[in-house]
Amino acid sequence: ELIALLLVMVAAADFGMVRALGRSITAAVHALRRGAEKLEAGELGHRIAVEGDDELWDVAGAFNRMAAGLERGRRLEIERRHMDDELELARRIQARLLPPGPPTVPGLELAGTTEPAREVGGDYYDFIPLGDGRVALVIADVSGKGVGAALLMSAFRASLLSQDLAREPVATVLARLNRFLHRSVEPGRFVTAFLGVLDGASGRLVYSNAGHNAPMLLAAGGAVARLETGGLILGILEQGEYETGEARLAPGDRLVLFTDGVTEAMDESDEQWGEERLLGLLRDGADLGCAALMARIVGEVRRFEGDRGASDDVTLVVARRLGA
Repeated sequence: ELIALLLVMVAAADFGMVRALGRSITAAVHALRRGAEKLEAGELGHRIAVEGDDELWDVAGAFNRMAAGLERGRRLEIERRHMDDELELARRIQARLLPPGPPTVPGLELAGTTEPAREVGGDYYDFIPLGDGRVALVIADVSGKGVGAALLMSAFRASLLSQDLAREPVATVLARLNRFLHRSVEPGRFVTAFLGVLDGASGRLVYSNAGHNAPMLLAAGGAVARLETGGLILGILEQGEYETGEARLAPGDRLVLFTDGVTEAMDESDEQWGEERLLGLLRDGADLGCAALMARIVGEVRRFEGDRGASDDVTLVVARRLGA
């Protein structure tokens, strides 16, 4: 009888284990099926409550890890799309701000270009005819990249175009722009800019340089002058003061405005292209038209960067005074 009782107890225990195992298997299968349905419905945040430690519940744990990975992947994809949308918006803003082409000004040949790097930068240039044979030449580089830089560029341009450039001294205009930017943008944002007014009949240029790369005035005979007179970059100090410089273009002389993406372009060994290479190219291309000269400069800069690729926008404005 004792043996029989033991056999009954063992059988009962086995039956209980089988029932428990069956319930565990059923629960695990149900949980996995429900998890698969949730994933199919796009609910990547669903997780299975693991209730056991057998192989099926191990599968449930693996399911949870897979779902977490898919959720991270979807979040990264959303962030990437958001960044792409932001860059595309910045490109559209930047494209609307740039001139479609140079104006016709008697006595002058004009050209301008910007060659973007992989990311949207903050370069800006413009020609603003003043209606009396003069034209305002502008080049600027705003801090940062992306939509923030494009919006700052837009604010700079709007403020610039609101000024009476035909009558106001260029130094006064820059002082007003400086105060506007200092009051309007967050600390640490700034703009470097060069503003000049060129008379096509006389070749007279009045200008002011707000911390920008000094433009080069290249005489037909090869002498070069750098236009540095002005003041601090825009937006740093509210009461910045600016001076006016003056120069004169003789027939055949060229005025070249550029951003730091030209001279600070680097090759794979971290060597910068530099102003001397730019000056040499300007002298070698003395017989080229303004547009052709710009194309050669951009091509040489990008070739110099080589496999390293473009690190910044390349922006140029070239003006040449024509002969009588």
